[in-house]
Amino acid sequence: MKHTEIQAASTPRRRRKRTRPRLSLLAACLLVGFAQAEEAAPTLGAVTVKGEAPQETASVGSRTVVTQEKIQTFNNFSMTNAYQAISLEPGVDVRYDDPTGTTASYKIRGRSSRGHALILEGLPFKGIGIGQPIQDLVDMENIETITVEKGAVPANGSFGFGNLIDMRFMRPAEKFSATAKQVFGSHDFTKTFARLDTGELGDGIRAFVSGSLTDTDKFKGFGKSLDRENVAFGITSGSPQGVEWEIFGVYNDEARDAYKGLSYAQSTHLGSNWKQDFNRARTGVAAQDINYYAYNRDDYQTTTILGKLKIPFGQDATLTFRPYFTNDKGNAWAGSSQTLVNLAPRQNVIVESLLDRDTFGAVLEYERKWQDARLNVGYWHGEHEPPGPPTARKARDTNLNFVGWANLYGVGKRYNYRSPYVAFSKTLDRTVIDAGLKHMSIASAKFISYDTTGVGDVSYEQAKRQASGVLFTLPSNTHTMWLPSIGATHYLNQTSSIKASYGRNFDWPEFGWANSAMNYYRTFTVANGLAPAVAEQRLQDLWATRIRPQESDDFDLDYRYSSGRLSFVSSLYYKRLKHIGTNIYDPAVQLSYTQNSGEARSYGLEFGSSWQVFDNLNLNLALSYSDTAFTSDVQTGVNTVVAAKGKQLPDRPELYGNVAAVYDLNGYRIAPVVRYLGKRYADVLNRYSVGATWLADLSVTKDVVMGEGHRLQFSLSAMNLFDKRYISTISTSDVNTNQGAPTYMVGATRSLFAAVRYAY
Repeated sequence: MKHTEIQAASTPRRRRKRTRPRLSLLAACLLVGFAQAEEAAPTLGAVTVKGEAPQETASVGSRTVVTQEKIQTFNNFSMTNAYQAISLEPGVDVRYDDPTGTTASYKIRGRSSRGHALILEGLPFKGIGIGQPIQDLVDMENIETITVEKGAVPANGSFGFGNLIDMRFMRPAEKFSATAKQVFGSHDFTKTFARLDTGELGDGIRAFVSGSLTDTDKFKGFGKSLDRENVAFGITSGSPQGVEWEIFGVYNDEARDAYKGLSYAQSTHLGSNWKQDFNRARTGVAAQDINYYAYNRDDYQTTTILGKLKIPFGQDATLTFRPYFTNDKGNAWAGSSQTLVNLAPRQNVIVESLLDRDTFGAVLEYERKWQDARLNVGYWHGEHEPPGPPTARKARDTNLNFVGWANLYGVGKRYNYRSPYVAFSKTLDRTVIDAGLKHMSIASAKFISYDTTGVGDVSYEQAKRQASGVLFTLPSNTHTMWLPSIGATHYLNQTSSIKASYGRNFDWPEFGWANSAMNYYRTFTVANGLAPAVAEQRLQDLWATRIRPQESDDFDLDYRYSSGRLSFVSSLYYKRLKHIGTNIYDPAVQLSYTQNSGEARSYGLEFGSSWQVFDNLNLNLALSYSDTAFTSDVQTGVNTVVAAKGKQLPDRPELYGNVAAVYDLNGYRIAPVVRYLGKRYADVLNRYSVGATWLADLSVTKDVVMGEGHRLQFSLSAMNLFDKRYISTISTSDVNTNQGAPTYMVGATRSLFAAVRYAY
């Protein structure tokens, strides 16, 4: 059976076979550009890319703002995702599992977020669980800044969960302008991007519309690493009375085949196992065919609308309303060696997860300013539907014949979160004090697990109607937290300042536990012989008491200096974490399961600097030391206690960083980057490790001014310049003690990208 036939048989939607249109305007510009390059083009001034962009004024937390200039200079490989763009910042640990970065992973100060960490325009526009990778939903060519919140978050700051990464759109231009860009790269990478800005249309209205097509093969194995269509728009306006409004929208259609990680034995011989991946062809043996590449992939479509309405009340007060809405649709497929199907174990099946959910909410805020003070009072409300975890999963054999339902959940109530907040800022001579308080209420979804015996290969809604009964319910539980924050910035002089702050932060609970509830229910009823009603009560007790939001107390002390050619920031931080999600043994039910019961701490030191050595040479440095560990030993089994206290958690390097430069040579901007990723452990006892790695990237950019507003930019970039073979991500539990348990993902191979950009 052909690949496309397999897909058509297993999905309601065939993978697209595209003929990539090429922009005739771009082709013409290429010819003109090469002709102009032969002439004496005007020489551009040296470009200085600061290691740290101007910071926001809040005295709470520790943040970095990455500007578009820095994104385009250092992260101009494929410009498909946000993680590449923030990878040079202190305290940010980004790993590339493929050259485009779309399967990248990240940790900020030793922790990754499970919830709405990556947000847009300060709003948590995506639900949790399966779905399109959030990091590449927006073309980076449309992003003006990316703010990374590494410590506490101000009460009136960005809204989301965990360590926040906030992308901000580049607003429509004041004058008519057009941009077209074409990128070619290794592994048949192509990206075509175009943006049109209308300029002023009357009554203060401006707009932009953009579109892109991206396609690339996997760098190892067989299949597509990315097959993507993206459309975005923005409309902004203002009135003489001071009323402002904005609307932004994104549609992203994306499909990809997954990469397969290595075993420990394979990871120790990278030379011979570097290209190991999912199988290129089927064999007829089910145990092998679950690793067929076409059975391990996903295909999602996301539509997002964001808005803002700002109404002034006099000269010193405003009321702002910011709504958002997102719809996610699609499917994910993964081979499984064993899965419950109609509550019975079934080996070697293909699990298809279904997705169709809405996420929506709004922030309403009143702001009042005085000469030396500011007051913000607001309310954030949001809701989203599961999956998160998947509510519907079908199982098929390796010939794609329907086997049964792995699980079928009805949703009696959506996830929702409600948060009133107040923030106050006061300037006292050379000191700025910020204080805030947020009350967070998170309610879990209500899940209704149906008995799928006899239910056929039908739609989700039909399956619920055909279900023979209800197995159990997981009720909606509400968790509340008070989140205070306070900080002070004292300006020592015109060039330096010191900032100290404290804040309580939170992250999404381990709601993915609901996906495993089917296994626990079967254990209680079959293995333990409990009555269904008793088993249901046990599940509900665990759901109510063992699943809760993660919390952290964040302490930061920053020193900043900026004068002339040198600027730097150093940050000392301490983070106390509780209710961490990890797999811990519960003697009450004699099960080991993922629950919010762990406690840990993280502390470290970060340093970032920018030094303009000469008028045409700028150096940037980012160094991070991070120590992240449990604060007590962990019981993982009936008679098993892991001596985890004080041990560095798996896949967290203690030391990591980078050195970058921008050198202007007769109008050519040469930007090398050297990255260091320190030693990491594969287990919590710190017995098995992966050695430190040095990596290098390089980009060269040339601008050509053609006159009358026409400009060209040519760039050549190389990722992993010396083709280093290394382990990028160690995918494992925080309480793992076995070297063979993790999955070891190899890092992206050397990849070259060439781009030409036309702007008018």
